[in-house]
Amino acid sequence: KKKMGEEKYRKSFQGFEWPWYMPEKEEYEKLAENIGFSMLSVTEEHADRYFSDAEEMIRWIDQPSLVPFIKCVPEALKEEYRNEVMEEMLKKTLQPDRTCFETFRRIRVWAVK
Repeated sequence: KKKMGEEKYRKSFQGFEWPWYMPEKEEYEKLAENIGFSMLSVTEEHADRYFSDAEEMIRWIDQPSLVPFIKCVPEALKEEYRNEVMEEMLKKTLQPDRTCFETFRRIRVWAVK
């Protein structure tokens, strides 16, 4: 989100709709109950991602994570945008042993209609 707000990219992301719906556990529970699901089970799972090196993490970001964003950026800025996103991700995830770690949460929903 930080990159999207930068001056050189801001215009490209006007009207952009976030490609993933990622509500908190409580919101999933309320949604399911409000539309008539019963026997509801909503659980959170830590599914942190460990990458053996930066290249493995970069491949994961390139496909599918970056795809909806890179489509918005003009052709002349696509490579620059991608490289800047990758640089930020490496700063955030690179570990002293050269592996990469990304926090990832998953919500599982089970219900009966």
